[in-house]
Amino acid sequence: MAVLLVLGSGTVSADTIDVVSDSWPPYVFEDNGCIAGTDYETVKAVLEGMGHQLRLTFYPWKRCIAMVEDGSADALMDAGKTQQREKTLIFPKEPLSSSQTVLFHMKGRLFVFRSLADLKGLKVGTQLGYSYSDEFNQARGFIKEPVESVEINIRKLLYGRIDLFMANRNFGLFEAQRMGVSDQIDHLQETISSGDVYLAFSRKSPKNALAVEFAKALKQFKKTDRYRAILKKYGQ
Repeated sequence: MAVLLVLGSGTVSADTIDVVSDSWPPYVFEDNGCIAGTDYETVKAVLEGMGHQLRLTFYPWKRCIAMVEDGSADALMDAGKTQQREKTLIFPKEPLSSSQTVLFHMKGRLFVFRSLADLKGLKVGTQLGYSYSDEFNQARGFIKEPVESVEINIRKLLYGRIDLFMANRNFGLFEAQRMGVSDQIDHLQETISSGDVYLAFSRKSPKNALAVEFAKALKQFKKTDRYRAILKKYGQ
């Protein structure tokens, strides 16, 4: 089910930018009926400074990808850049933030990890529609089990249905805390993959020309006290 929250007052105008995202705390998420997160607040501030209004709708990530690909949404928040996605999306030169993906496991269960070969024979939870490194995608010898959300992967881990799951470090820690199980879950220190994430514009949207100016405005915004306050607010 989609969650629609419109920020701002009055009627939605032609200057409204329709953005879709999956919940990805602490970057973008719903908190007591309001949208929050470092990247959400950053995008909102930058677009408003450019004279535009942000309208954000939450969907499962796989559906978000489909919506920007067919042009039914103007942009996708926190998308990683891949060659495949660049066929349908325009990535501004300036990223919103960076993402480090790690492997989460039950506390007390020790894993020796030097390379993906050490995952041989294990079940690893992933998330539908998410982009991982080519090395991980091509790796064999272990089972990859995609699901709709990190919450599902946490529950599968607790029930012993998977051995580990892949997630952005901050997101995984946030979700474990929200679910009250942070004392049961830990993660490996090694980063499996990392990369920048962007506000990616749909090539089929008539508003995709904004990508160039958005990058310039975002780069300038990152130099402000307001941006530093946003990061501090979410412990970054």
